[in-house]
Amino acid sequence: MNNSDDGLRKKFSGYSGNVDAWRRFLSCWYRQYVREGQDVNFSLIKRDVLGDSVDLAASEESYQKRIDERQAALGVRFPMSYVHFLLAYQPEESYPADGDDLNSYVRMVRVDEVMTTESVLPELVRTGEEAAAGLTTGDAEYYVYGPRQDSVAIRPEYLGTSLLVGWHGFDHYEIVVLHPKVLTADGEMEAVKYDYVGAVRTVNFAELMRQTYRRQVLNWSRPPAEHELRSTCAGMLPMDSWWSAP
Repeated sequence: MNNSDDGLRKKFSGYSGNVDAWRRFLSCWYRQYVREGQDVNFSLIKRDVLGDSVDLAASEESYQKRIDERQAALGVRFPMSYVHFLLAYQPEESYPADGDDLNSYVRMVRVDEVMTTESVLPELVRTGEEAAAGLTTGDAEYYVYGPRQDSVAIRPEYLGTSLLVGWHGFDHYEIVVLHPKVLTADGEMEAVKYDYVGAVRTVNFAELMRQTYRRQVLNWSRPPAEHELRSTCAGMLPMDSWWSAP
């Protein structure tokens, strides 16, 4: 069974968005969620980035400096889709305090605190690696994205070095990460949303957020095909979804 980190090296991520597109998408997401009477504490997006009292464009330059400093500290270059998200949303939440993860409303963390998952959740990484000892997923099963992806086709060996950028739920294992070991030809990192069993994996961070919007706001349990997203808020974030082709 062939296993490698090079399965996406010759493929482009399909991401072609920018900061303005992100803001339109995130604002649409927030407004739809609120309009349906949902508690924003449960949402990955907690504020309207295009609200009347918000001017995040004015602080883009200072937040970019923080991004640059964090990349230098980690010795890694963030994928452009994640950088555009950071500039559009400018998250300011911190990692949950020790012992508070089960009751935390923390979602996307401030860039200054982004670290490897092993640095923040060493027990989770160790448990995952021990549970998967001697087991792995071959390339033919792993490098599948979109509706045909198997949610249990994961590689726990990537978890320790992954970048922990947020939580999508209230348990410590409901995390959102980027995999620096899995890169596309245009420098995007595989983005992953881990659940209690299995995960949703995408070829870029923007696609993961589009699919998370689909799950949180539209309540679609299955990964969507691209044509199903175009008429929703997710359609505001342009994507060449080659993985959705029949």
